[in-house]
Amino acid sequence: MKKKIVFFLSIILLIMCLVLTGCAKKEIPFGEKHNLEIANKDDTFEVPIYYYTTDKDGNIITIDGLEFEPHKMVCKYRDWNISEPDENGNVTISYTCDMDINLEYRTPITNFQWYYTFFFNSSIPFDYYTGELYSRSTVNEKGDTVFFDSNTGKDEYAYTDIVWNGKTVKIGVLNKSYNNGWGQQEYLGEENGKYHYKNTTSQSITTYITMPKDYDGVLVALNKDGSTKELFEEKNDKYNRKQELIKQADETGEKSEELIKIEQDEERVKKLVDPNDESRKDLKAEDYYIFKTADIFNIQKVEENNNNYIIYIVIGAAVVLLLCIIIPIIVIKGKKKGDNK
Repeated sequence: MKKKIVFFLSIILLIMCLVLTGCAKKEIPFGEKHNLEIANKDDTFEVPIYYYTTDKDGNIITIDGLEFEPHKMVCKYRDWNISEPDENGNVTISYTCDMDINLEYRTPITNFQWYYTFFFNSSIPFDYYTGELYSRSTVNEKGDTVFFDSNTGKDEYAYTDIVWNGKTVKIGVLNKSYNNGWGQQEYLGEENGKYHYKNTTSQSITTYITMPKDYDGVLVALNKDGSTKELFEEKNDKYNRKQELIKQADETGEKSEELIKIEQDEERVKKLVDPNDESRKDLKAEDYYIFKTADIFNIQKVEENNNNYIIYIVIGAAVVLLLCIIIPIIVIKGKKKGDNK
């Protein structure tokens, strides 16, 4: 009988040890898992950009003989600032990204009126601990909202709730876009029956991020690969398909399964890199220039919520200690009974 009791208590002890190991195990931050390389905020960065042409109504067109010289957008960050904490203990950090584009192209001699525009990826704030991309809102210099990505309802800021170690942190992001000089054109002459032009465009985006004063998890990423023709066409095709499905839903009064899936995909939490996300599975952390706001603004590390771990460890240690006392007592008593027999 005593052997069965000892065996049973030993099993309990083993289970308790496994449970304690699982409870005491900490979640590893996304940034630590991916060994993020932090860039220098004072450096200048060049990223590819994609150009396309439209008619006066904004329809994408192709012009025979038009030649764009390959060019990259030059990005420079400046004016990193942080506010004093408000009455709720929140601060607002801000920074500006200047984007300069010098574009040379040769166009056939024609009276046809056409326009060019460009497609680029701006820098995106995301979270060090979870890897989640923050929802963000972008307004132009007139105050009109030109982009909004949030599940929390339309507001000046778009908000994201970050949950880490049992603690919820609310992050708000607002971009303000400014055109500093759009399409300053310079005529360089005629070559082989084509006009040679150089256009200079300058745009700035100032980003404002609200967060608790002691939160050190806000990062900013700039995609090194920039924008490509393939990426533009993929996004354009998805957008056009969604508009078709919305129109069909308006006509029939019912959403198709395809439209529902598209909307569900858009609602899903997206991470900077995620092998389980079809749209991000090919991305890697090294594909980005990354800036750490905690280092820039000397924000102290957020205190992690370890209270639960401590409670688990204390209770578990007490149970283990109790079992270590009980098992020898049972063995000794069993031995004495055997000797008395």
